Amino acid sequence: MFPALMTLKDLACTYHSLPETVSVHKLYSYFADIPLVCGVLIQTAGQTVALISRQRFLAQWVHFSPAQRQETVAYILLSSPRYRCFLSLDGDLDLRRGMDYTLARVDQDCYEPLVIVTASGESLLDLPTLSRAYASLMTRHTQIHTQLFTASHWETRAHQNRLDYVLDNIQEVVWLALVEDLDLYQLSAAAPRMFGRPLIHFYENPQLWLTIAHPEDQAALRTALAQVQQQGEHQWTHRILLPSGEVRWLANRAQRVIGTDPPCLQGVMTDITQLQQSGANLRAIFNNSLQGFLLLDRERKIQSLNPKAQACFKEILGQLVQAGEPLPEPLQLTVLHPYFQGALQGEPAQLEHVWTGLDGRNHWFELGFTPVVTMGGLVEGVCLSFFNITERKLAVDNLAHSEARFRSLVQHTSDYVSILQADGRRSFISPAVERILGYPMEVLLGEPAFDLIHPEDVLQVKAAFNQAMAKPGVDVTMQFRARHANGSWVYLESIGNNLLADPSVQEFMVNTRDITERKQVEARLQQKLVREQLVTAIALKIRASLNLQTILTTTVAEVHRILAVDRALIYRFTPTWAGEVLVESVGADWLSTLGHIIQDTCFYENQGGTYRQGRVFAVADLAQANLTPCHRVLLESFQVRANLVVPILQEGSGSQPVLWGLLIVHQCDRARTWQGHEVDLLQEIAVQLAVALQQSELLAQLQAELKERQRVEAELRRSLAKEKELGLLKSRFIAMASHEFRTPLTTILSASELLRCYGERMVAAERGQLFVDIESEVKTMNRLIEDVLTIGQAEASQTFTPRPLPLITFCHDLLEKIDTHTHSLVFNQPAEELHVLADGKLLRQVLTNLLSNSLKYSPPSSVITLTLAHQDQRIVFTVQDQGIGIPPEDLGRLFEPFHRGRNTDQIGGTGLGLAIAKQSVELHQGTITVDSTVGLGTIFTVILPVPPS
Repeated sequence: MFPALMTLKDLACTYHSLPETVSVHKLYSYFADIPLVCGVLIQTAGQTVALISRQRFLAQWVHFSPAQRQETVAYILLSSPRYRCFLSLDGDLDLRRGMDYTLARVDQDCYEPLVIVTASGESLLDLPTLSRAYASLMTRHTQIHTQLFTASHWETRAHQNRLDYVLDNIQEVVWLALVEDLDLYQLSAAAPRMFGRPLIHFYENPQLWLTIAHPEDQAALRTALAQVQQQGEHQWTHRILLPSGEVRWLANRAQRVIGTDPPCLQGVMTDITQLQQSGANLRAIFNNSLQGFLLLDRERKIQSLNPKAQACFKEILGQLVQAGEPLPEPLQLTVLHPYFQGALQGEPAQLEHVWTGLDGRNHWFELGFTPVVTMGGLVEGVCLSFFNITERKLAVDNLAHSEARFRSLVQHTSDYVSILQADGRRSFISPAVERILGYPMEVLLGEPAFDLIHPEDVLQVKAAFNQAMAKPGVDVTMQFRARHANGSWVYLESIGNNLLADPSVQEFMVNTRDITERKQVEARLQQKLVREQLVTAIALKIRASLNLQTILTTTVAEVHRILAVDRALIYRFTPTWAGEVLVESVGADWLSTLGHIIQDTCFYENQGGTYRQGRVFAVADLAQANLTPCHRVLLESFQVRANLVVPILQEGSGSQPVLWGLLIVHQCDRARTWQGHEVDLLQEIAVQLAVALQQSELLAQLQAELKERQRVEAELRRSLAKEKELGLLKSRFIAMASHEFRTPLTTILSASELLRCYGERMVAAERGQLFVDIESEVKTMNRLIEDVLTIGQAEASQTFTPRPLPLITFCHDLLEKIDTHTHSLVFNQPAEELHVLADGKLLRQVLTNLLSNSLKYSPPSSVITLTLAHQDQRIVFTVQDQGIGIPPEDLGRLFEPFHRGRNTDQIGGTGLGLAIAKQSVELHQGTITVDSTVGLGTIFTVILPVPPS
């Protein structure tokens, strides 16, 4: 029925075929304390035999009733690494027909428990025989048993403890349930953590594991368990409710246990709550990933793909691919077949591959073949991922030459590794330390690791070391300075990890690299940043004004402050290559150079020398400098000990820059070594200054051009206004002439026709009157022409010829020649004669025009008054009438040529008299004003200045 020699594995495969008549030893409770018991082959109430582990048997034994325990028989399997036997240690042996059992033998080569079963048919083995056989076996193998028992005992116990530890600490829950009513039979130690309930609750209520399922999932759970019974195994997911009301998702893998009595189901539950909750995020990542993904089944048919995959296929292959279609032909390459097959065997792979696209260019992709594994551990397909690395490939190709140059350096560059004891002493250090710090490793072994650290950094490093000691297994990074063998200080970066608790290491590991160069670069970058900030701040202050003097003054003040020098100045060259100190910022203890004219023959001979090429001149110590005697004397006269000169260059018309001047700083109290960043700062300020100067000069040029343009525009406006005025005058003149010339010409024409037709019939008196009328009209036209000529002469800068003039006599003579037979003319004069320098002809025109207008626009018999007075070194003429007055609307244009008041349409006139009067008065540097009220009269006032005698 069984072979003579079987391992536990063989027995587990065939135990279900044991006959019901197999005799087994009754189990007693003290077997639980026997460490050699490693397995139990049980048969309960004559039912199916089951092979279970000692741990599981003991867990189930506590649930057996006394009746069940009396009906349970079992094989007790004992084991040691080299000693295997099947024994009865005590009690009665229940022998039945069909089988008898002998003792196992010692097997030096077999490390699995062995069971020797012999089928002798009729023979039975009683207890005394078994006891004698056992004693004989012990006698033969006492020495072996003595030597091996202790090791076997502790090894078996350690092995059992490890198994117990695994079962107690795995995250999944292992369960066993009866098929008949699905009562829970056994749970692993993870159940309370997963279900949120004590383990005893499930043993007290074997249906609890079903009732805690979510109400919506309870029917599906029982259906899934039924499928396990029907199909032998099944996988599913369902939800449970925790006592707090929280919902938890579980993944289940279960199978039917063959040959147990009663029939059982066993399975494993895994908490997948986080996976379920992150499902939406995973789908979003899948759809929005920069990588293309294809999910393929085992026949390479596409199950799913993301948008990135669609876009890549369309761009590279020129075709759209849908789920359910086979893998595109370009991916069905022989070279890729092994990777696909390997993934189907559970072996992921990654490689780079290139395809030639429709555009003829090569497109590189990083391909990944990952097996898609079910929860049951079966590979159902492959996830093909691809990421376009064409740009990376091109970048790699472009950098290949550069990489080749540095490859050898990189290959030989390494950090040094040191191992520290708990007290900080070195127990090991790699040879690279000699390259980094200059010490042979033999010198440093056994010495404290803190000895070489800079005193200012020791506390920081010890704090980091203590931090690492308090957090085993955690990397702690620190930066510090260490003393090189040559006495200099080197910047190091160390990463320490406390592995003292690791039994395989039991040391403190430190990896150290030289970061001196990086620190220097950081310092330079910081200096550059500070310099750029300073230059920007100075540039803003410089460009806040476009005034040249303000720009220069601001520059030297900022340079003086930032560089902390004793003197900062700007020196400008003249066309003869002499120069002057334009601006200066100097400390109170030192001489001023402002305004000094400096004649340097060197500048004159070489026209600025190397400064024109941007050369910087620096003197750290005047006493040690190699200077010409005249140059040294010049600097000493300004109390200079250290000197730094930077040229100020502007863009020229050609390719060569123009040397505008020099930006100079002096240190007078001591020698000074000028640092590189100070020189750079001064050069950048000089550049900003040159730009600001050029902008200032451009502004001055633009302002001059703007002023000239404004002048030209003003002249153009005056010319246009004058031309417009002339056009207006012409129009008025034509209108006036057409009116004023027509009347006298009509009179002349009528009189001449009468004389021609009827002259012989007329008496002499009638003919004489006609001739008088003609003469009168001719005189009127002549006055009109004279007024027009006067206006023209005035506009053409008529000459002004002043002579001494007795004004009272002048006025009497003027009044005598005016016809006043229709009006009363009154002259108010001072008591004494007034003499003034005036042009008598122009003054006569002024007064005649004013008096004529008064006579013309005043009613007959009204009074017209001329008043002469001397007031405050001025001669004042006043002409007052009682005429029709001037409307206010016309007062503003009253003195314009050809302009007449709107109430004079019925009275003849040219509109030239007042314009002539105004021009004549202005030639005398005088003024003429008017005050008038319509219907009451008008007063004209002429004021002429009297020059001092």
